Amino acid sequence: MMLTRPVILATIAGLILLLATLATNLQRELRMLSTAASDNLQWSFLQVETEIALLAAAIAEERASRAPDDARIRLRTDIALSRIGLISQGQAFAVIAGNERAVGHLRQLETFAGQAASLIDSVETISKSELGALAPLTAAAMRNARMLAVAGLTEIARAGDSARDDFAQTLRRSGLLAVGLIVGLLLLLFVLDRLLVRARRADAELRATTERASATVAAAYDGIILADHRWKILEMNEAATQIFGWTVAETRGKCLGETLIARTDGNPDWSAISAEPASAGDVPRRMELCGQTKTGKTFPLELSIARTSHPQGDIHIAYMRDISAEKRAQQALIDARDQARRTDQAKSQFLAVMSHEMRTPLNGILGVLDLLETTDLDAQQRRYVDVAAASGQILLEHTDEALDIARIEAGAFTLEDASYSIPEALERVVSVLRALAAEKGLTLTLDVKPEVASMACGDSGRLTQIVTNLVGNGIKFTQSGGISVVASGTPQDSPDRFTISVNDTGPGIPSTHLDTIFENFVALDPGKGRQIRGDGLGLAISRKLAQLMGGDIDVTSEVGAGSTFTLTLPFIPSAQPEARSTHPPSSAMPAAEEDQKSILIMEDNAINSMVLTEMLQRLGHRVRTATDGAEGLLIAQDEAFDTLIIDISMPKLTGIEVTERIRAGDGPNQASYIVGLTAFGSNEFRDAALAAGMDAFASKPIRIKELGPILDRQPVPTATGPGASAAIDGEILGELAATLGHDKTVETCERFFTEVNAMGTAAPSGPAQWQELGAELHKLRGSASMLGLTQHIALIDRAARAADDTDPAALEAVFDALPKLRAKIAPMLRSV
Repeated sequence: MMLTRPVILATIAGLILLLATLATNLQRELRMLSTAASDNLQWSFLQVETEIALLAAAIAEERASRAPDDARIRLRTDIALSRIGLISQGQAFAVIAGNERAVGHLRQLETFAGQAASLIDSVETISKSELGALAPLTAAAMRNARMLAVAGLTEIARAGDSARDDFAQTLRRSGLLAVGLIVGLLLLLFVLDRLLVRARRADAELRATTERASATVAAAYDGIILADHRWKILEMNEAATQIFGWTVAETRGKCLGETLIARTDGNPDWSAISAEPASAGDVPRRMELCGQTKTGKTFPLELSIARTSHPQGDIHIAYMRDISAEKRAQQALIDARDQARRTDQAKSQFLAVMSHEMRTPLNGILGVLDLLETTDLDAQQRRYVDVAAASGQILLEHTDEALDIARIEAGAFTLEDASYSIPEALERVVSVLRALAAEKGLTLTLDVKPEVASMACGDSGRLTQIVTNLVGNGIKFTQSGGISVVASGTPQDSPDRFTISVNDTGPGIPSTHLDTIFENFVALDPGKGRQIRGDGLGLAISRKLAQLMGGDIDVTSEVGAGSTFTLTLPFIPSAQPEARSTHPPSSAMPAAEEDQKSILIMEDNAINSMVLTEMLQRLGHRVRTATDGAEGLLIAQDEAFDTLIIDISMPKLTGIEVTERIRAGDGPNQASYIVGLTAFGSNEFRDAALAAGMDAFASKPIRIKELGPILDRQPVPTATGPGASAAIDGEILGELAATLGHDKTVETCERFFTEVNAMGTAAPSGPAQWQELGAELHKLRGSASMLGLTQHIALIDRAARAADDTDPAALEAVFDALPKLRAKIAPMLRSV
């Protein structure tokens, strides 16, 4: 068959058309292949950055959670490391091989992969400490991944341009030749083969990652349950099946809340929980519920719910943990705490009962000693009685210390804050205990350094109690030599403190027992130190008191050479001047005419009213009195006064009620200075008085030297009387005698004794009579305070407690002791 020109031309045209068509199709296919490869490489570079960013976000979320999700961190870490591995080998690395900066970023990412893998694989469960170490590594890796992605995309674009130019040139050269088509087909086959290899490798790595994630979930201690958007159970791990007793097949498709959550009182409504909106990636919700097993058994359950997005609908991930053991341990701790509290309360009650039982025979002993003092005794017998009385008083204080311990441990102990003289407080202690020291042939000395010989603020009663314990211990355990008390300032590094050192020449204390002697009820064996007898509370209460006062007690001792107890307390200077004076109380000078004031006294106790009136008139002031609150209120509404002195407890209207009405009205004394008085140093009274509108509050007895600061509207100090063992306060009584005169003072005391005798000796017969007796005792206590009759105050307080408790036996004991006490102090009154 001849090929004609048209045939040849047609054939050539057909071949050209065929080759053109093949070239065009090949070019289109290769372009598409080139683009897919380029997109795959771009995806590889960008995926490294994306996965590391997801890992960083997961670390931040788990660090903020209460319990880090170990599986989640491991999964994110494995994915991120696998993406780094894809870049390190194959075509992706070939793209950036010529870029040194890109290769450098890749090497830093490989270093991060090694560090992260080592950190994760070194622990079984990832904690917050490992997350804290992984966070900065991930942050640095994010920066390197970003720079690597930019460099990779740049190189891919450059390589793509070059490849397209080369391929276009090849097409132009081979467009007329079939060889071009064959070469193109071979190149296509080669590329497809390479893609197949990489796909198989990626598939293998994906299967390995999936298997590791599955193994992690299966081995988790907590139950993990997957549910769809309707809370239908999809899967659960082995731990969940062990917790609830269901198999995966039995629960698949069932509602999580209806199957695994118990319907009990107090359990949150599952419909409300499941309806609560949540977004994918939110912080998991945590709650405690009551779960139920397949058999219906309920148990405490901790539930944490997370949510993740899925193309077929959101997936809920529930982490569940049986917390029965934790709840049992928590309840055991609560039971142990309650038992300790009951034990402590029982101990405090025991101390109170034992203290009361010990005080009863001690009061009898001290009463007999008081009676013995009224008989004819020679000097030696009187010395014996004084020593016995002082020892009995110390023993009585020991019983009170047991109650102090209970009050301190119960948090019901309060301290006074008043001005006092450190030298005078220490002198009272030494004067009381000097007789006991002399009885054993010991010396007892006091040395007050100039830097502390001044007025201070604090609780002088507790200070003297501490020093009495320390000195009493020194006397008790020292057989020869003496005890010295030294008060001084502290070094320059703490000038706001002062120390009181009690030194003795006793047997000393072994160094192994220097700490234990300050514990409650510790009494060392005779062979181990100085604590050979006693209740073991003196040092314990002393240290507790010192610590409550802002200080402490230290001890140094050498066996055979003696001991030194050092009390260190804050030194708070008083704004009041030094109280010492070489002049008698009668030296109080009347106020100048321009300083004279008009004063209204509201006092239902006639003795107190008379004494206070005499003192004020002695100072040159004009005084008017009222016998009760109602009378005083009428006077205050009609006449103006500079100062009103009002007793807190009065018939008809109390001092607090009178003050409230004066302040609330528009009378002439609405803005006058009001001072409240009480025979009891009660903080409740003090707070109520100041709240009612009183400007100052003072406890009886009021001293004549204290009236000046009161009338000058200066802070009212709290009186610091002598030790409780003294029958009378000679300073108060002496000042009263200097003000009223000897005869009038004796006459006032006799009026007080007459009022005491008027109470009779029989107990009241009904509730109303007991209440009247309590009011009368309050008036008598105020009179005793004004007269400085300290032991009468103690007896009246006992009678008041008996009246409050409706205790006839205790009241009759007081009535029996009052005449004997009067006979005892009669010689003292004559000598005033």
